[in-house]
Amino acid sequence: MDHLNCVVPLAGPDFYIKSTGIAKPLYEYEGKRIIERTLFSREWYGNELIDENIIFVLCGKNEGNEDFLNYISLEHPNCKYIIVSDHTQGALLSAMCALPMLDESNRGLVIDLADIEYTLTGNKNIFANESWAGVVPYFISEDLNYSYLQLDSNNRILKAIEKQVISKNASAGTYFVRNINILYEKVTEYLASEYAFNGSYYVCPVYNLIEDAYGFQVEMKNCFSTYFKKLG
Repeated sequence: MDHLNCVVPLAGPDFYIKSTGIAKPLYEYEGKRIIERTLFSREWYGNELIDENIIFVLCGKNEGNEDFLNYISLEHPNCKYIIVSDHTQGALLSAMCALPMLDESNRGLVIDLADIEYTLTGNKNIFANESWAGVVPYFISEDLNYSYLQLDSNNRILKAIEKQVISKNASAGTYFVRNINILYEKVTEYLASEYAFNGSYYVCPVYNLIEDAYGFQVEMKNCFSTYFKKLG
């Protein structure tokens, strides 16, 4: 695969953790910031994914934006960002705000929530099969905090749903499509569907509408969204 485009939606109300006094991506876990443990440690980072093709989506209503952007400007100055004026109705809609900024609409896209640390297992090529339109890394779990995939015997996605344990295949919060036109084609259909969860449009359920989308098993190391829920 050629270089990927990447959108990181960080415009939700959970961006800033009041109990820690810092934006979640900048929190240091075992001596390393979460954004470095996740997004900047992906096995495709530095190869298929370079800083010039990463766009962060922030919300102007959130605390912590200035500290986060100061960090990115020092450590990853070639990354881009946009700031939306208000919270959107979910990570998918936040990500869609960045799509007009992307170069080369035929380039692969990854939407990375950057809150789960994992490693690939087996085949390292996410798009090994040229017919795949989308890929969702998953790990084994039955925790209600995650989104879940129901897969057939070939790992093709049959159903994708938020916060319901319909299988043991939990989404790793990283979502690939072969090009952004796939999202443009499906988002209107998604908004008119029953797949919203508590009035929000998460990324995972859009894969109910993408034909030839597959799961790709990974090994989960840390999930920071659940970590912060336990932290309080």
